Amino acid sequence: NLYNLGLFCEVNGNIYFANPDDDGTLYKMTSDCTNITKVYEDKIRYINSDGNYIYYARVNNLKADGGSMFTFYNTGLYRINIKGGARLKTLCTDATAALLLVGNSVFFQGLDPSVGLTFRLASTDGKSTNTITTESIYPASYSDGAIFYSGVAEDRNIWSYNVTTGDKLLIYEGWTYMPIATADWIYFIDVEDYHIYKTNYGGPKKEVIDKAVCTYNITPDGRYLFYQADRTDSNYIGVLDLVNGTEYKILDGNFKYI
Repeated sequence: NLYNLGLFCEVNGNIYFANPDDDGTLYKMTSDCTNITKVYEDKIRYINSDGNYIYYARVNNLKADGGSMFTFYNTGLYRINIKGGARLKTLCTDATAALLLVGNSVFFQGLDPSVGLTFRLASTDGKSTNTITTESIYPASYSDGAIFYSGVAEDRNIWSYNVTTGDKLLIYEGWTYMPIATADWIYFIDVEDYHIYKTNYGGPKKEVIDKAVCTYNITPDGRYLFYQADRTDSNYIGVLDLVNGTEYKILDGNFKYI
């Protein structure tokens, strides 16, 4: 759910999450939503995991108490060992936004005070970090060796970034937002009407949700698309079965961070 602040991540039978009842600090529970325990005191976002470590953006500056004066860095990119041993590793101390773990690399948005958010790469061992581009690419969707994103600096087209070669490839031209790549399709919000569409990696767009939405998410198996219907007389969270086309309402109201 990296488009939605990455507030939870399920791995090895546990769900790691930012607990809203404890100012967004790091907790875990078993996948049946029992055995809730606190993992670490940081207020966190954009949780990723490889099964051994949790990678996250520290946002202690947003804590209700303003962060501890005894914490040297209140923001940054961090790794915590979930199996014991040395607990915390600093990967970058600059303010960090969205991040995405791919193999032994973490792609992330880091704040450069002179230009704003930049797109960066850090090794998972913390030994190296570098800026890829000053374009504030949002790394939320990864498939088959590439990160898919909507342009920021010059256009809003869908692009892919090859994580091995660094090559950038134009996938789809349009005014797009929040692309999510699956095996066969790339889903996205078209900013002209805020409906959800899909493209077969460059082919013409096909409408998927025929109403305005403000956010959405797709299950890892690509089966279900959840969305927040917007601009209606009665907004709601809905779900669409992408296999059989069944669509229904889950809950009335206005929500975010699906």
